[in-house]
Amino acid sequence: MAALHTRGFEDLERIGDWESFYPEPLHLFRVPDPLPRTFAVATARVGDGAEALGVLLSPSFDPKREVLLATGSPVSGAADFRGVTRILRREAELLEIEAELTHSGFVVLVDAFDDAWKGWLDGESASVLRANLAFRAVAVPAGRHLIRLAYHPRSVTVGLLLSAAAAALGLAAILAGRRSGADAP
Repeated sequence: MAALHTRGFEDLERIGDWESFYPEPLHLFRVPDPLPRTFAVATARVGDGAEALGVLLSPSFDPKREVLLATGSPVSGAADFRGVTRILRREAELLEIEAELTHSGFVVLVDAFDDAWKGWLDGESASVLRANLAFRAVAVPAGRHLIRLAYHPRSVTVGLLLSAAAAALGLAAILAGRRSGADAP
């Protein structure tokens, strides 16, 4: 983990300091037993805002066994739940995850949440949920599944539509100019 201060990180192993363009050096710490990039959990709590931050910081919250969703209903998962996930394909705007769960649960991805992420579970549309305040999750039934996440920001769609309209207007102006030139004596 990188930080511009050391306060609050006394329990972490400090690996080193690097000069940066900030007045303070950049401090690098080793995080023991970090969560993997993607994993499966069976249990979900629900909360948002300051309340959610309190839940995440509570010693009773175990991110290896549960997820905090911004909306929805709490889910009590099976005690004997097991889940395995594996990233099959990872690009800037596309992600494919293979998941195998013994019972229904959630596949959590430790990547930034944005409303522009769209999801599919085995080819069918699936909701991409905001998890643990900042990450993404998808509800997944028991069994082996393929999860596909694609980033489709509205700004790209609007930009393409505006570009197509501008190109059509430009083409219309060129054709109108040629017609009026052909009509001239």
